[in-house]
Amino acid sequence: MFDPLEKEKILKKRIKIAFAIISSLFSFFGLFLFLLLIMIAVIAGAKSKNSYDASDYTKFTSQVEAYRNPVAKMCEQEGIVDYVNTILSLMQVSTQGQSSDPMASADKISNTEWGKNRGDIKKTSYSIECGVKEFKELLSLCNVKNSDDNAMLAIVYEAYNLNRDYVEYAKTKGEYSVDNAASFISSTEDLPNFVSSTFSTNVAAFVKLKNSNYKQFIHPLSIYTILCDYNAADSDGNLSTKTIYKGANKQGVLSAGEGLITAIETTEAISKITIETKNYILIYEGIKDCELNTGQTIQQGNLLGYTSELHKYSSADNYTYGIYLEITKDGVNINPEDILDLVTTSKQPLDKKTSELIVLIAQYSKICVDSIKYKAGNDDLGLTHDIYSNFFYTDEPKKAFDLPYDSYDNLANYENITYSIDENILPVLMYEGDVIFYKNEEGNYDQVAIYVGESMAIHMSEKGCVLDFYNFRVPCKLIRFVGKKFLGLMWPLPTFDSSCISSEFSPDRENPVTGVVESHNGTDFAAQEGAKVIAAGDGTIISSGWSDTAGYNIIIDHGKGVYTYYMHASQLLVEQGATVKQGNEIMLVGTTGQSTGNHLHFGLMINKTFVNPMDYTYKYTNQE
Repeated sequence: MFDPLEKEKILKKRIKIAFAIISSLFSFFGLFLFLLLIMIAVIAGAKSKNSYDASDYTKFTSQVEAYRNPVAKMCEQEGIVDYVNTILSLMQVSTQGQSSDPMASADKISNTEWGKNRGDIKKTSYSIECGVKEFKELLSLCNVKNSDDNAMLAIVYEAYNLNRDYVEYAKTKGEYSVDNAASFISSTEDLPNFVSSTFSTNVAAFVKLKNSNYKQFIHPLSIYTILCDYNAADSDGNLSTKTIYKGANKQGVLSAGEGLITAIETTEAISKITIETKNYILIYEGIKDCELNTGQTIQQGNLLGYTSELHKYSSADNYTYGIYLEITKDGVNINPEDILDLVTTSKQPLDKKTSELIVLIAQYSKICVDSIKYKAGNDDLGLTHDIYSNFFYTDEPKKAFDLPYDSYDNLANYENITYSIDENILPVLMYEGDVIFYKNEEGNYDQVAIYVGESMAIHMSEKGCVLDFYNFRVPCKLIRFVGKKFLGLMWPLPTFDSSCISSEFSPDRENPVTGVVESHNGTDFAAQEGAKVIAAGDGTIISSGWSDTAGYNIIIDHGKGVYTYYMHASQLLVEQGATVKQGNEIMLVGTTGQSTGNHLHFGLMINKTFVNPMDYTYKYTNQE
């Protein structure tokens, strides 16, 4: 740790230097303008809706995403923790999570408690258990070495949809393909009518999508090569506005993004499909057996049809299959390869004061580089502590961020964290001042760095305080001490997030049941019936009962003027007067009272005034 006297001396000097440099670079007006531009830039990328969470990483349906925690728990139990996203991809393609049997596990060998027909399983946790066990068995049958063994995994995916006999069948053919899966289906009796020869292709697309972070656009062919690139000149010197992708015969063509089908032109079963997204128009040509309709909204990863023969690249002895793809923006053609697999994320919104503050901390942190020297006892925890405690909240009598510096774990679990992520640590999600954690081979935190923008971070090394790329080691956790207010509350729906908002906090919303314009003193989250709701904090149940408007509802007094409200339950699990701890189950989601569908109404009152719950950040739990 830093010597206190030396630390105080160095940091006071650095603060003076920081403000001197900033003052010399900008006039008061110039600095204000600079900070304002920074604020606009970071807020421009934020979601239009308020959100306690900074980003979306997946285009799984909200119903599928709701099962992430129970799937993760079962994968951990079965020793296949690397396949959580794969299991969710199987669920996405099988049922989109819209079933009491979300894993379509009824026909699996591990199902011994329910019927064997689709929909017979009526317990979601049992469906997940059977699905994970079946997937694990298929991994063994295919001798899958790791999660990058794509050839064998393609067989696993299709066998999950068909049955275990497909494993040996595919091995005799040398691989999975749409054709041999179709042949297996046609020659096998008693297969369910919902099986598909392109099931594996669709699952692979979602696996790639999730494991590569959320993509605004994905490649329409999960396996492809480029036959003709955008702007390539033909024999006459004309430049192509399209990219031609080669795939396999009868390979499924997937929608690269979410959008509206505005036109379908079909000649002899070959279609040209135009899809309009928010900013782009995507035109697919050479789509065979399209069964979609104009005016239909298509989701990312949905099947458009199949590859067709590309006559220009085929011969009597060699047939080539694929599609043409053209993309325009504002009427101008662009290269599809410039946007396919485009990462789209959005940052947690920051208020003006915080936006100004993070610019200053970045400036100050950079000044520490090469100025604070390393010596025994001077570590990165001390550096982080000193920067925050001396720079943040200097206008307040008590420093709100006197960060722990005795251990990495204590810093990682500090009570005043406003935002935290444990995967996909990307610059597009970061703000200056974010603290990045790194782990050693034993899985323990052993280093932290402070992000200063432009993919750079400062940290303490044996050479002193240095500037590095943020991923000089593999980041494993990011925490933030700025941003929305933090009350220490826990998110009340463990397996749902802000993407499930169905109605926001509003002073003048039209009641969907009565039609009366009135205050909506909370946020509604769509969730499946029976989903567990937990207490957001320690407290006393001051009300647990029935109301004609709120249905079965609960109010918790957390002390210090903080109350939380939970409404429209299908079942209450605690009684009035009971004392609850944060994370205790208190009710199950339902649609009682004035309600148009299964959801949780979550309200937050502070000092006798209802506030927008989404103006605050929350802790998370892995509880099912």
